[in-house]
Amino acid sequence: MSAYGTSYGESQGNTYEEARVKGRGEGESGPCGKLCGSLCCSMMGIVMYISSLVLVANNEMSTVCVQRALQSARELYEDVPCDGTGLEKNSAGPLFLSCPISEASMLARSPSDFGASWLEGAFREKSVKLRQVVSMLQCVEQKHTRDEKRGDKTVEIVSWTYSLEWKTTPVDSQGFKAWSVHAAKEALRSGCGPNFQRNPSFPLSSQELATNSLMAGSFDLSRHLSAITADEPVALQHGSYGIPSSLSGGSSRGGQERRVAKDGTPYTYTEFLDYYGNDRGSSEWQVARPAASQGSASGGIVGNSFHTCTGGFEDVGCLRISYFRSSATHLSHLARVSGRAAGLTKTRPWTAPKSWMCSSGSSSQVDLFAASVRTAEELVESAEASNAASTWALRILGMVLAVVGVMMFLNPLQAVANLVDEFFDWFRFIPILGWLLDTLGDAIAGAVGCAIFAVSLGIGLPSSILVLSITWCVMRPLLGIPMFLGSAAAICYSVRGLFQMAKNGKERRQKDIKHA
Repeated sequence: MSAYGTSYGESQGNTYEEARVKGRGEGESGPCGKLCGSLCCSMMGIVMYISSLVLVANNEMSTVCVQRALQSARELYEDVPCDGTGLEKNSAGPLFLSCPISEASMLARSPSDFGASWLEGAFREKSVKLRQVVSMLQCVEQKHTRDEKRGDKTVEIVSWTYSLEWKTTPVDSQGFKAWSVHAAKEALRSGCGPNFQRNPSFPLSSQELATNSLMAGSFDLSRHLSAITADEPVALQHGSYGIPSSLSGGSSRGGQERRVAKDGTPYTYTEFLDYYGNDRGSSEWQVARPAASQGSASGGIVGNSFHTCTGGFEDVGCLRISYFRSSATHLSHLARVSGRAAGLTKTRPWTAPKSWMCSSGSSSQVDLFAASVRTAEELVESAEASNAASTWALRILGMVLAVVGVMMFLNPLQAVANLVDEFFDWFRFIPILGWLLDTLGDAIAGAVGCAIFAVSLGIGLPSSILVLSITWCVMRPLLGIPMFLGSAAAICYSVRGLFQMAKNGKERRQKDIKHA
């Protein structure tokens, strides 16, 4: 492995690795390419910086408008009974209802509705939503790439690891590395079994069944059906269930006969040869007893799931089938009436009255829903907490993007410092002096990076707070004006520091010229 570009591969357990010595500078651009790349990064930094300030401003305006709308809903809402009487009095204002889900929306479901008629009798549930989750034991290939320094050379190592994992989506095994490299196939045999051929297709799919209409009393709230989740496990009844042959699993071993080895594990004949060796495997196979379960016609319930493979044997193609239901039996809603159809009252978002800088946009709309028993005050408080959390998340995001944008804008300075560092690296072969030059180059690159970060922090963070405070000066003057003055002072201090450093550098250069 001394020559550049030399590669080799080897298998270790269920992992196959290929190593290749990378040539000097391989995968890296030249000095001109790096400078051009840094200039492009600088242009992107300008866009990111401006976008972050726009994000901060829009976030603050939206926050205030949402808070005003929620406060208006809190003051103006009226309770309505589940039968909808008295809606004419306040048909345009915010209305609150808290009603049990109608029996017509609670549909009874069983395994047959999901295409698993052979599992009939395991459960029968009445719920707004019911979900079937099917996972299959499949052979999975994971590829990883890393670089290692070995002396003065850089070695690129690419590894492929094979293992059996439960997956709810199909894994395509046709493109595995093992089919083109013999050593990789040995890793495949170790991780997924010696007789693995391919991952089978799913004979049963995951799916979710929901009611067609979500009704609570005389109200049709079907537009909020997506807000209800099916996450409560369904308890399955134990029984004797005949599994179709298409679901029996064990596809990687071709359904071959299995016998129990001395370690208590059922193996195929080929696996006996691998386990005991070719000389002893055949004789051990003759005296071994057949496995109690061949994994083809029986399954069982384990916890809240039905397993198609039991008896201590699980192989590629085995299934785990689980069911989940929605526990919702009551709905709470705060909105306004939009009309009636087929004897049911429909709702739509309520728009708060216009206020300073808050028009009739989405930030001024109130449409609160919960699949549980709630009071109107609890709904509003929950919405206020969610609004506060999203506000702080976007604030932090905007500030971070502003700092990163300034760093990207100053990236050409870092690129020049890195080129100086790389220039000094060429002298590493010189005893002592080479090490000193290499260390000096690293120090220069590191110092420039620290200076860029400090400047970016001094500009990006105060400018974000400045935009935030300007927005608050318009929306909330009492809080915005002090913040504006403080952030403006911080920016002025940072800019003044930059000019002072530039002035000091210019004076030093002039002194050096005079002395020369």
